[in-house]
Amino acid sequence: MKAVSTYLILLLCFQTNLKAQESNENGVAVNSKKDPELWMSLEENSQFLEAASYLLYKVQSDSTRNKHADYWHIGRMYGYLNDYEKAIFYLSKSTENINPNDDEQWWWYFYGTITFLERDKEALLKYMTKLNIGHTQYYEPNAKTLVSLYKNFEKGYREASLWK
Repeated sequence: MKAVSTYLILLLCFQTNLKAQESNENGVAVNSKKDPELWMSLEENSQFLEAASYLLYKVQSDSTRNKHADYWHIGRMYGYLNDYEKAIFYLSKSTENINPNDDEQWWWYFYGTITFLERDKEALLKYMTKLNIGHTQYYEPNAKTLVSLYKNFEKGYREASLWK
């Protein structure tokens, strides 16, 4: 069964790559997007499972990838699909080998996101408050996301996280 799953993921990624490519004047396949990250286009088109599969393939096949960011985005995609168990798994995997003392504001955002997925509104309020009291400009979008998650707690992750 695992071999079949791996085959399907690879096939999906291959087909997805083909869709994003066009040929130059010499017939050589080139990426037609200005943005080199195909998963972002998949996310924009609400193809969350495809985006997660693509990122999972990339993180496993390319040792130069930023695994922390990739696992974070894989987790987000599963959150958008309301598969909170997988979302929590991959979001947590994004923090492997990261020191919790390094970036307090990011950890408040991380824990706030996790508590939303765990359906713990009281804990979400705690992390949302911490981040909103003293965040830097860099963390403004994260602070807004936690506020949105709190205000829209009864909704699914994707809808609740939209604040723009």
